[in-house]
Amino acid sequence: MNIMSSLFHDLDGFLQASQFKDAWADDGCVYANRLLFDFSDEDWQNLAAVIEGRGELWKLSLAQALSGITTHQAISSLISLLRELDEDIFYEAALTLEENIRSGAEIVIPPSEIQTLIEQMKLQTGKEFLGVWSLEAQMMRLTTKKGHP
Repeated sequence: MNIMSSLFHDLDGFLQASQFKDAWADDGCVYANRLLFDFSDEDWQNLAAVIEGRGELWKLSLAQALSGITTHQAISSLISLLRELDEDIFYEAALTLEENIRSGAEIVIPPSEIQTLIEQMKLQTGKEFLGVWSLEAQMMRLTTKKGHP
């Protein structure tokens, strides 16, 4: 294992230990974000392998920490979080995804698939997600552009 791959272990341990929302908002998110910015391909692979098995607070924290990271791996991680059945995780992931797309990230699945995930969450919860409208509008625009399914 190289030195860079230890960044995944640092992040994973930190997210598992960061169970206090006040400390997370003050410093934790910034620290986690810095770790993610330096991730290697191996770190991203390790992250993708564990996302599904982690707890709600870990996933919420990850969704927030991915803010401003526009790599394909970060976008894939956010899309994995969108597929969660938990509406809080979905909401945080959607907000971060929309922000990252505005920052120049390219989505890694067809926009119509993200629209479908949004619709599924609306049906599941019976709610409109006010902060998700911008992401939904972006996906609709991309879907109507030529060459996007």
